[in-house]
Amino acid sequence: MTKQSNAALQLVTESMMRIIVAILLIFWSVQWFSDSSYTLNTTQVYAATDCANATVPQSQCQALVDIYNQMWWTSRNPVYTQGTGNTGLWWPSSGWLMNNDPCSWHGVTCDTNSPRNVIGLNFAGRKANNCDTRNPFQARISWSFPSSFSSLNQLQTFNIAYNTWINQSSLQSLSMPSTLRNYCANYIWLTSLWANQFSGLSGLQVLSLHNNNLTSLNANQFQGLSGLLYLYLYSNQITSLSSTQFAWLTNLQQLYLSSNQLTWLSSTQFAWLTNLQQLSL
Repeated sequence: MTKQSNAALQLVTESMMRIIVAILLIFWSVQWFSDSSYTLNTTQVYAATDCANATVPQSQCQALVDIYNQMWWTSRNPVYTQGTGNTGLWWPSSGWLMNNDPCSWHGVTCDTNSPRNVIGLNFAGRKANNCDTRNPFQARISWSFPSSFSSLNQLQTFNIAYNTWINQSSLQSLSMPSTLRNYCANYIWLTSLWANQFSGLSGLQVLSLHNNNLTSLNANQFQGLSGLLYLYLYSNQITSLSSTQFAWLTNLQQLYLSSNQLTWLSSTQFAWLTNLQQLSL
C-alpha cells in the first residue's frame, strides 16, 4: 500500500472516530437531560399522598397539594443534602407529596393536636420562625396561590422571604387567618401593598417587609394590628409617612425605618408608640 493510501486511510479513520465521539456525546447529553431533575413524574408523586388519610385535616392537606402543583421551582435538582451552608436544594427530595404526613414535608410545621393542624409554612429555608433565615438551598419559587389556601385556617407563620419571582398580585389578594403571628415577606421585590392586606390580623406579632421596593404606604396600612411587636420596613424606597401611620400599633416594641427616602416626619409621628423600645431611622 502506498504512502498516499496509508495517509488517506488514516484520515478516514480519524474522521470516523470524531463522528463516533460526537454521536456518543449527543447520546450522553440527551440521556443526561432525560434523567435529570428537569422532569418529574408528578403523577407518581401525587399518587403517594392520600389526603383522605393524611395526618392533617383533609382540606389542609389538599391546600398544600394545590400549592405544590402551582409552584414553579427554578432549582430542580434531585439531590438534597441535609447539610450546612448552601448545600442541597429543596426539590424533589423535600418530601412534598411523598407520603400522607404533610408535617414531615420540608418547610411545613404542625401542632400536636389530633388531627394535627398546619401552623407554619416556610418557603425561605429550614423550619424556623426567623424572618431573616436565608434560604440555604437557593430555591426560587413562582406561583399564584390557590383559593384552597384559605383552608390553612390555623396558620401562625407564613415565610416567603427571598422568593423574588413570587406572583405579587396573588400575594396581595391573599386572605390570611386571624391566627397568624409571623408574616415574613422580605427580599421579594415587593413594590406595593393593598390597603387592607393585613386586615383582621390583630394577633400578628412580627411583620417583616424590609429589603423590598416599597415607595409608599396607605394611611391605614397597619390599622387593626394592635398585637404587633416588631415591624421591619428598612431598605425600601418609602418617601413619606402619614402622621397617623403607626397610630394603631400601641404595643409595638421595635420599629426599623432606616435606608428609605424619608425627608420629613410629623412631630407626633411616634406619639402612639408608648411601648416602643427600639427605633431605627
